[in-house]
Amino acid sequence: MERNDARKSTINCEQEPRQPFELSLSTTAWEILNQQARSQGISPSVLIEQWAHQRQDTSGSRPEPGTKVSAGFGCQQAEAARTRANQELAAGNAELLQLNEELQITLEELAVAEEELRVQNQQLEIERQRYQDLFNFAPMVIW
Repeated sequence: MERNDARKSTINCEQEPRQPFELSLSTTAWEILNQQARSQGISPSVLIEQWAHQRQDTSGSRPEPGTKVSAGFGCQQAEAARTRANQELAAGNAELLQLNEELQITLEELAVAEEELRVQNQQLEIERQRYQDLFNFAPMVIW
């Protein structure tokens, strides 16, 4: 499959003249198209060409030049991929909620530990000040 001057793909039907067409697919459909082409070891353009031939054979008539080609093929695969993605997203969301809850618990524990350390630090500072005062006000003894 090649592109003409207007960057539109043309179908090469062996000895038939090439016809430009426009192909509009969603991102998911493009991913499925690329995946199927890779699994068959062909380029996506060849897969589209094969699909166009199959569509022509089933419809019995050739589409007019410039007719937009719909993304009718692979709708079931696209729907299955969408469903699978939604399930994975839901599972990911559940995992994220669990991790978020664990993070909140850890943050609360750290806040409690920080407060305990702050109190302990204040007590040590008071003891240090008392020791310093005791040392500073002690009488000087000469031996």
